[in-house]
Amino acid sequence: MVESSETPTVIVLDASASMLTDDAPGVRFEAAQTAVTSLVEALPESHELGLVVYGTGTGTSDAELEAGCEDVSTLIELGPLDKGEFVSTVGEVAPRGFTPMGRALEAAAAVLPDTGERSIVVVSDGEDHCGQQGFGKEPCEVARSLEGITVHTVGFKTTGNAAATEQLDCMAQETGGLALDAANPAQLEARLPAVLDPEWAASTIQPAGYRGVAPGMTVEEAALAAEAAGEELSEVAASGTVEVVYVDCTLVFTDGVVVRVVPEDEELTTIDNVGVGDDIAVAEELYGVAGEPSRVIEDDTVVYPLDVDAGTGYEVTFTPSSAGEVAGEITKIILCLCLPEPEEIIFDPPLLLTDESDIDQIDGVSDDFKDYLRDELVPELDAEAQEFALDWTGPGEGGWAIYLGGYRAEGYAFGGHGFGSGEAQALWAKVDGEWQLLMTPDIYDCQEVRDLGWPSGLFSASSMPPVDQCVDSSGQVVPYTG
Repeated sequence: MVESSETPTVIVLDASASMLTDDAPGVRFEAAQTAVTSLVEALPESHELGLVVYGTGTGTSDAELEAGCEDVSTLIELGPLDKGEFVSTVGEVAPRGFTPMGRALEAAAAVLPDTGERSIVVVSDGEDHCGQQGFGKEPCEVARSLEGITVHTVGFKTTGNAAATEQLDCMAQETGGLALDAANPAQLEARLPAVLDPEWAASTIQPAGYRGVAPGMTVEEAALAAEAAGEELSEVAASGTVEVVYVDCTLVFTDGVVVRVVPEDEELTTIDNVGVGDDIAVAEELYGVAGEPSRVIEDDTVVYPLDVDAGTGYEVTFTPSSAGEVAGEITKIILCLCLPEPEEIIFDPPLLLTDESDIDQIDGVSDDFKDYLRDELVPELDAEAQEFALDWTGPGEGGWAIYLGGYRAEGYAFGGHGFGSGEAQALWAKVDGEWQLLMTPDIYDCQEVRDLGWPSGLFSASSMPPVDQCVDSSGQVVPYTG
């Protein structure tokens, strides 16, 4: 059970424009407000807590950048917790601006005591661009200068955003703090209190591993990770399947690589406080993919994806309460290297689709992608083709075409589409269970590409559409830098 250490703490809450993105599911900032409110309600009133926010005072136009990089407000000074005031204040925050995270760290440090244990908790969905452009220091630089202050970070919806993850991880690493990420509102609400009890959090099974050791590590990497965590790993043979006891778990190695972390203590839980005896509905909410059926590998076992690129997941065994349904009591949770290799198909030359019946004949792609092409993309292209025909070539002429160049089962496809005589490259992506077009003709939306992460390496370089420019939040075409 998570218990607050009652270390004087300042919460730094991201209220930049990106927190208005409606993909949590729901609006990101509303999920953050709910998570902070839940945390505050659970803390004792003796806990000294403060609140700093950034991004509430300006918009995101280029003309507002300099002012936006100073847009940091201390809304609640550090002091014994007044739950009503804190909840009310958080509820009134309205996101709209930039992300001056470095400045916010400085403001949070300024209201903490000069001595004793002190901490800052950063909740953010993106990276600080202000320091990079000469407006203040970069967050990691500020964290490095803090003496005696521990910075914990919770990245919300940052999967695929390498720059944000690197900044948040760096702030925590430089100060001995905990860096977590949350992919949905349930995870955010569960992981925010965990950073206030880092000793407990360190004893849990996390997507990043258990006491430093994670699936996918070699024997040498696991030994070094265990040593860094203050633990010791027994010698492991470089071939075959080997099981070794590691603290409260059994590590399973196959040919010198960690493939499973198996808890032996029934009290051991995940970082989200999910363990043996809990209803699997809790795991469904935390780890299930929105709009996707859970991957049931046996009648009583489900695999939830954690890191698709790394191939890791939670293998959860339960006592089924209803045949054919994911319902019942959890009996085991294993961290494993257990995701299937994503199916990748390259169409070379690209498939040419000019009729809805062509879509039905595509081999190897999922039915939901075919449904997206047929039910959403084709009607849009058809309407544009008719408009094109009326405007340029007369009624009844013109048409649409879709070129499908590649597809990856986990949710990316690329190719091109056009109507009349026009054609544009396209990247389609599955976001929160729904397929969508992740670009405008020839020009990508910068923020969407950053939020999802450009899937470099998913397809061969020769077949990937180029990304060299995109549209920023003010509508300007700028170079895309990843």
